[in-house]
Amino acid sequence: MAATIRSHARVRVLSPRLRRFLFACFVLSGFSGLVDQIIWVRLALASFGVITPFASVVVSVFMLGLALGTWGGGRAVAPVSRRLGVSPLALYALVEAIIGLGAFLLPSLFSGARAALLPLGGMESGLYLAASSGLIALALLPFCVAMGATFPIMMSFIAGEDSEPSGSFSFLYLANVIGAFAGAVATPVFLIEWLGFSGSLAFGAGLNFVVAGACLTTAFRFAPPATGSEVSPMSPPPSGAFPADIGPRLTRTVLFITGFTAMALEIVWMRAFTPILGTLVYAFSGLLALYLISTFLGSALYRRHRAQGRVLNVLPLAFFLPLAALLPVWLAIPKYISILAKELLPLAELVYPGAPLWLPMSALALLSITPFCGALGYLTPMLIDHDARGAPERAGRAYAINITGSILGPLVAAYGLLPLFGSRVAMLVLALPLVALFLVYASRPGPRRIRVTAAVGAVLAAIGFIQTGAYGRSFEEGSHIRNARVRRDHTATVISFGQGFGRHLLVNGYGMTVLTPLTKIMAHLPLASLSHPPKRALVIAFGMGTTFRSLLSWGIEATAVELVPSVIDAFGEYHDDAEAIRRNPRAQLVVDDGRRFLARTPQRFDVITLDPPPPVETAGSSLLYAREFYALAKGKLAAGGIVHQWFPDGVNVEPALRQAVLRTAAAAFPHVRIYQSHHGFGLHILLSMEPIEVPSAELFIARLPAAARNDLMEWSPARSTPEAFIQEQVLERELDLATLVGASDGPFISDDRPFNEYFILRRVSAGLANP
Repeated sequence: MAATIRSHARVRVLSPRLRRFLFACFVLSGFSGLVDQIIWVRLALASFGVITPFASVVVSVFMLGLALGTWGGGRAVAPVSRRLGVSPLALYALVEAIIGLGAFLLPSLFSGARAALLPLGGMESGLYLAASSGLIALALLPFCVAMGATFPIMMSFIAGEDSEPSGSFSFLYLANVIGAFAGAVATPVFLIEWLGFSGSLAFGAGLNFVVAGACLTTAFRFAPPATGSEVSPMSPPPSGAFPADIGPRLTRTVLFITGFTAMALEIVWMRAFTPILGTLVYAFSGLLALYLISTFLGSALYRRHRAQGRVLNVLPLAFFLPLAALLPVWLAIPKYISILAKELLPLAELVYPGAPLWLPMSALALLSITPFCGALGYLTPMLIDHDARGAPERAGRAYAINITGSILGPLVAAYGLLPLFGSRVAMLVLALPLVALFLVYASRPGPRRIRVTAAVGAVLAAIGFIQTGAYGRSFEEGSHIRNARVRRDHTATVISFGQGFGRHLLVNGYGMTVLTPLTKIMAHLPLASLSHPPKRALVIAFGMGTTFRSLLSWGIEATAVELVPSVIDAFGEYHDDAEAIRRNPRAQLVVDDGRRFLARTPQRFDVITLDPPPPVETAGSSLLYAREFYALAKGKLAAGGIVHQWFPDGVNVEPALRQAVLRTAAAAFPHVRIYQSHHGFGLHILLSMEPIEVPSAELFIARLPAAARNDLMEWSPARSTPEAFIQEQVLERELDLATLVGASDGPFISDDRPFNEYFILRRVSAGLANP
């Protein structure tokens, strides 16, 4: 009787107030975690290169940190709490403070790592890619481990205060996903536009510190965990959910495959849907938000079915997964998504009058991943429960196998599948293991109706693969372009197509440039405006190579810097003399980030000319329009040197964006001259620390060497004289800076506040104000 009384006395339940407190802590923790992850991805791209592999490294390190933190935190929390004589809630406060500290330290760590890598030379080397990936991992891992440790530490606290803690993981997971989803939406749409990167990180860190302070204050009311305290094991799912002969080896193989495939597809989706969603960061955050909410809904449905004892059979799920994985493949094909978006446009206009077509297209692209992610959210905990059979240590091993796949998947996608196949075929390749999984499960004994379903599924999957593989091309691959010449590398997919002046260059689905005299003027205008004979010039962003070719026509040393190796490889597609240009002893072609090259080169240039890659809203462009770029450029100009900046102005360009670009440039250089292109397509912006004396047409042509004069007139009308041509194309089209800029106190573009790159809130607000 006494033992029974003592047993009842030990029964404890979390109070509703404490449960609400813990729930709120995990919502805020999930929110700040996604603020960090989204901005860390963008900072990594800015520091090491705007290429998909570095985004994949951040994702993989994030997953590795979560796995190590979950494993290590679970093992260490109880003994450390007892040794220190504190509640696990105090340790939770400590790891939240560490996460908050990371928000302030990471930017400096990335900057230091970038500087340390400058001696390694260009970005084309495997050594640079390996070293930068390693430094990203070293910088991120401690803070990602702290994020992973939050779950087991808080679960340990709940286990000590609640006699029935078996639902603690799902309780915390729900709170964390709610916060993470809110963070994935709020960070790119609101926080960065309002606060910039540093302000957003500080806001997220403030939430971490608030949670840490609140938990530390609360922890003093609780004792450290008792020796031998354990979490009650969970029961496995109903046995009918799996064929009788599905053993642990197959279950763990499936867990690895699903983890690998899911995270690899996330990287491929980023590449495939960036042309639709606008920028890489919008693509990353949007896909991440939908991934989180979809997997959560799938997991919630599984828990509901499990509680009711009617968990779905694994075979229909295995049949559904490859079909769901094909849906984003179909919607990455311009023909299909455009048709659907036009049908949905009237619905979008009910919410947002005058909604552009990209709005329903973006919604379709994001929603296309939800069936697959929802199915994974259902299947993954089901597989872990099946393998664990109620044993927590087995559940931990099964989850570790799934996480291992999640770590490797992004790296294989970025460094292997995308360079070899491109996004469309990569998605098909990643669906193949899921088809194999379905066939393995279908080969096991089971009810006749399920086997019929399996046969129908096999036929549908085969039709989908054939149809998509034979007829579909994604935006990245050129949208049904005939006779396209495709080049791929670890940075991008490059498409060359067309004949004569109809030749085009696409990088990841974006049109870069065409053969036009405008790109020749990018070289001749600044060189002819120098007050001294030029000796050396630099072009950032190679394009078709026209500007580089024009620089060399002056008989000077010319260097071209290009981030994408395949763009340089395509030089011969656009110029018959490309090989002769390459052999020119004064020519130098460098694969590198433009800003990184400026930071590491000891040379000074008479002219630095650049044409930032379109669209203007990308990270690659914002880094070349920012204050920090101009500070670097000024340091690499020879005395009296000129920077030529191109801005693709036009009727579709946001006026505030044009003003921000010009305002930033004018703030960096005291002397600015602006000329509109002949067709009104863009602006030639000349910048210098000394007065810029643009010569008259006659003096302009007189300053050109004979080869440069021939180059200038190569594509001009036959009846035009050089003097008349340059007068019409440039000199008579000068614009007034003050008129273009408007208010001097408007926004600037900087690394911390890339005004051009984050625009959704601004443009939606403008659209609602001016329907």
